[in-house]
Amino acid sequence: MRRHPMSPRHFLNPGLRCVFALAVFCSANLPLAAQNSQGTILGHVIDASGAVLPGATVTITNVATSVSNSTKTSAVGDYVFVNVKPGNYNITVQMTGFKQAQVEAARLSVEATLRQDFKLEVGATNQQMTVSAESQMVQTDNVTSGTVVPSKLIEELPIIGRDFTNLLRVQAGATQVQGSSQLYWAQHGLNNDYASVSVNGSRTESVSYLVDGVSDNDQYFSTANNEPSSEAIEEFKVQNGLYSAEYGQGSAQVNVAVKSGTNRYHGSAYDYIQNDMWEPQSPLNAWEHAVNGVPLPEKSELKQNQFGLTLGGPIQVPKIYQGRSKSFFFFSYEGGRRRESGLSRVLIPTAAERAGDFSDWRDAQGNLVPIYDPATQAGGNPSTRTPFPGNQIPSSRFSSTAGKYIGLLGSAEPNVPQANMASCAQTNGNGSGACYNYVANVLRPTNTNNYTFRLDHNMGTRDRFYFTGILGDQQLHNPSVMPLTGEIKYQRNKLMGFNWQHSISQNIFNEFRVGYDWMKWRNGSDAADGPNYGQQLGFANVPGNQALWGVPNLTFSGFQAIGNTNSGWTQKENNYQVVENLKWVVGKHTLTMGTDIRRYMLYMVAAFGSTGEVDFNGAYTGTDPNLTHSGKYTETGAGSSIADFLLGNPINVTGPAPGGSDYFDVRATNWNFFFQDDYRVTPMLTMNLGLRYEIPPAYHDIYNSGAQLDLSNGGGFLWANRNTALQAQQAGGYPFLTRCCRDNKLVPPDHKDFAPRIGVAWRPLDSDRFVVRAGYGIFYDLQNQWYSLTTYDNISTYVGSPAFYATSTGATPSAPNVLDSLWLPSTVDYGFFGVGPNAYPLYVPYPQINWPGNRSPYNQQWMLGTEYALKQNLLLDVSYIGNHALRQPAYWYYNAATMPALNDPCDRYRMVQEASGDPTCASDPNFIPAMSRNRFSDISTHAYSIANLFNSNYNSMQVRLNQRYSQGLQYQVGYTWSRILDETSAINNIPTGTLTLQNNNCFKCDYGPASFDQTHRLVASGSYELPLGNGRRWSAGPANWVIGGWSFSGIYTAASGFPETLFAGMGGYGEDGVRADLRRPNQVGNPNAPVYGTLNPTIYPQANFKSSIFHWFNPAAYAAPAGNQYGNVARNSIRQPYFMRGDITLSKNFRITERQNFQYRLEIFNVFSLWHSNVGSGIQGDLQAGNFGSLVPIDSNSSGQPLPESMQSGLRNWWSPRTIQMTAKYIF
Repeated sequence: MRRHPMSPRHFLNPGLRCVFALAVFCSANLPLAAQNSQGTILGHVIDASGAVLPGATVTITNVATSVSNSTKTSAVGDYVFVNVKPGNYNITVQMTGFKQAQVEAARLSVEATLRQDFKLEVGATNQQMTVSAESQMVQTDNVTSGTVVPSKLIEELPIIGRDFTNLLRVQAGATQVQGSSQLYWAQHGLNNDYASVSVNGSRTESVSYLVDGVSDNDQYFSTANNEPSSEAIEEFKVQNGLYSAEYGQGSAQVNVAVKSGTNRYHGSAYDYIQNDMWEPQSPLNAWEHAVNGVPLPEKSELKQNQFGLTLGGPIQVPKIYQGRSKSFFFFSYEGGRRRESGLSRVLIPTAAERAGDFSDWRDAQGNLVPIYDPATQAGGNPSTRTPFPGNQIPSSRFSSTAGKYIGLLGSAEPNVPQANMASCAQTNGNGSGACYNYVANVLRPTNTNNYTFRLDHNMGTRDRFYFTGILGDQQLHNPSVMPLTGEIKYQRNKLMGFNWQHSISQNIFNEFRVGYDWMKWRNGSDAADGPNYGQQLGFANVPGNQALWGVPNLTFSGFQAIGNTNSGWTQKENNYQVVENLKWVVGKHTLTMGTDIRRYMLYMVAAFGSTGEVDFNGAYTGTDPNLTHSGKYTETGAGSSIADFLLGNPINVTGPAPGGSDYFDVRATNWNFFFQDDYRVTPMLTMNLGLRYEIPPAYHDIYNSGAQLDLSNGGGFLWANRNTALQAQQAGGYPFLTRCCRDNKLVPPDHKDFAPRIGVAWRPLDSDRFVVRAGYGIFYDLQNQWYSLTTYDNISTYVGSPAFYATSTGATPSAPNVLDSLWLPSTVDYGFFGVGPNAYPLYVPYPQINWPGNRSPYNQQWMLGTEYALKQNLLLDVSYIGNHALRQPAYWYYNAATMPALNDPCDRYRMVQEASGDPTCASDPNFIPAMSRNRFSDISTHAYSIANLFNSNYNSMQVRLNQRYSQGLQYQVGYTWSRILDETSAINNIPTGTLTLQNNNCFKCDYGPASFDQTHRLVASGSYELPLGNGRRWSAGPANWVIGGWSFSGIYTAASGFPETLFAGMGGYGEDGVRADLRRPNQVGNPNAPVYGTLNPTIYPQANFKSSIFHWFNPAAYAAPAGNQYGNVARNSIRQPYFMRGDITLSKNFRITERQNFQYRLEIFNVFSLWHSNVGSGIQGDLQAGNFGSLVPIDSNSSGQPLPESMQSGLRNWWSPRTIQMTAKYIF
């Protein structure tokens, strides 16, 4: 497979080079300022009679750096400072004939507006009066909802992995989401508790990350590319919504301000340590040892160190340069090393089975289940097969390749006896996952490094420069209990940002920013790039690329698979950003206008399926393929997948893809223009009026690759590359699949993305302590571009597609593609287009496409709320916030067939040709192929698109109580009542939901609670310094070394359970020609009816147990729908248990000198250690699973009978241990 590195020549075409050059030139001439990690200080100055005082001099001075700025009040008595660095400021007002007024250490937070009004008294200028800053926490002049998290709170809170993104979910309006990006793609170092977050009902991917104003979103999955260490963050703000038109590209903004140096040198050195010696004994390990006799350690191995240092201060070179009050630096390094083991429980073939002896292939009652010899079949009737004598397969019949795989298993030998393996395979295969014979601890090492730095320089009072940088790398090895089946994830990243702020005049301000965000990420098999395992195992025609030399993947129904289908997935991105805009203070108006230009260069090659996959299910050693397909291995005639494997008879074969599964190299430019008017109508009323216009990135592949759906002439596909279409046409390809041509952008860019915003902040009382705020706005979302970008796949992934393998039915004496004959040559041909010996049948090929009518997803937000300063440092915020999201993306099977009038299993076949291997369908008069019942008769019913056609609605009441640090106490309490309704909740994985519709011809049929809907959510976080010790209220003298200097901090979360969708457990294709696993069951009874002592325990083993954890709902209340029907159970109709968790920190400072301290910290994560703090994978919602309706597996003895309730592993499966972390930290 050819790789095309991203060279600079692909960055900008000549026209764009001119635009960027013009932007840089204008930055020196047009005074501009844009979204950043700064804030605004403003106010109104009057005399004792209430008359305005124009021309008064107002000066703000940063307490830490002594850097000052001055301005004069306007004709209406207003003053405004924009682009102010967060920190503590002294504010003074001077005017001839009046006493000087001053406020000391007023706190300005990131992206906040600090109002400080002054009433001057007549007197001499050298007389001074101090003004109380009672309302500095109240946002009196904007309607942005959100919370600021300061560095002191970040440093003191218990945060797993010291990852600041964990604090996003402590905000009111935020919901922690199961699944989404954290399942596979988000790399967060040592933070094993990372979860994606939905903010105010928006999709998780619509959270925009900014680091000192530089965009930091990964374009593939919309996570944060570069995270500064928590020790390097000054503070960050989560802007939930209704923010200024300066901000866009997301429904919520996370604005991070990196620390800068001050006039004094400050620094730290630290090590956060975790060790299994402090961990409790694992009850699951203990249970395995007591019940199954597995010699597991009492604890899983854990060794973790997270260490680092920080240093900041003025830049000084002795005798050469003195940078105090002018030039500053800050540097942080953090490294992480973790060695952690996890318990894996799987089912593997026994030593006897590996030798061909299936005398242990028995049902739950111990009855032998015969293994049949497919070679004894008469004609086309598998029911004529006879059993192997003694249920033993002679080794002379073994596949050569199968024998080599048996050798590969090596030391993976069963250590949990199972007498009845057929029963065990059926239990394991049907989803309950409670039957296994091999248990082992697997060590998973993780290494991380992070460098964060910032340089600041103030050139007089008119110019300020600062440069921010982040460099990082991390690697995780996630091995499997099966040899050469694990994965390795590796990521490198860097962010650079240069900012120039320039004051043109007293009321015109400029900021110019250049940003660069880079990431390289790789995820692949731990067998890739090694020996050619496929060749060693006996496979022919193995791909020549060494990166694809992993172990070919073998799956066995009911048993653990061998191999990893992903031999190499690499993605790179180079994101460039140029920002400039103008802030102009004119009378009562602060006008902001500007542009934000982003250039994206994305490259990806994915090798899913590059090693090929071979599936076995037992159909060839049974007599009834229908029993086999249902996984009913305890019934005579179902066969054994391991027996099929030994004979080399697979049920399905997917050959290796020499061109990889995906490969693209795309470019796009995102243009953003905005205008904002913050209009101080009166001293008590401010209006925020904004308009943003966005031109979203319209990607194109540099080789003009990709295809689009043509809705005309019965449906077909238009290719962007003319040569692709013409060559496929000339070769005789399917006409619907070889149409020409489409613009290389595939989907026309959206030029109608206008985002108006309006907000009103009104102080009805004669005080700045109380404000009423209301607003409405439109916000365009970010997207997980990985899914839509795969539509730009290079033609090499099509002409280099795997050879076509005929469908196995299990009804022939041997498989059409026996294991020892693999692989067929995967030549570069047009088989995908229906040409040549590898021609795909008409019902198979289709390129993934973006729906032709796709437009930018967006949401409408509105709010009405109040803020009240109960005290100077205590703020209460009560708000109603709503959100209506439109054009949300999801998978859509756009060509799904309508259900037939009669229930006929043959109708699941898409064409008569596909049913040729099923003799029962040849004479079926009711057989109506699915592709005769769909919209486009030439296109497969299984064809899907990325469709921006889905909607959601969110309504909430949010309450925030925020205590800023005062007298040793700081805290934030947030409560949210909310309701989120949608049709689909994500385009990436939600483990307890579905990514698309049950009935793809009815969108409204799936409208219901979102997969991340939580009715109630309460989060409290804070810290308290006990008032005993040096510098505190009371001192104990020398005893301060022991009993003084202690602090306590913590986070507490309680929330309603998530909703979950139930599934009918169907496999293969449904009669609508789409995946049958999307189907839901019918409700036929009361889900809340009692189970214990009521249901037949032979049918429902859940009925053996009293505890509701085994029957969260009544499993008998549901039944599978007919094959031509959709289940009537609503999407997300069941609720999981509530969630509760607490993390605490106890720390003590030992004062060494006035400026030097040593800190000891004891952190306990998950202090309650309740099962409600670990929701696992939810409720078992598969109707066919033996533990349907249970929160936990149902454990059986070696005979397949359920163990007594007292011996069940039960909630041990959801056990989440308290994790103890100790820290040593030196601070100066």
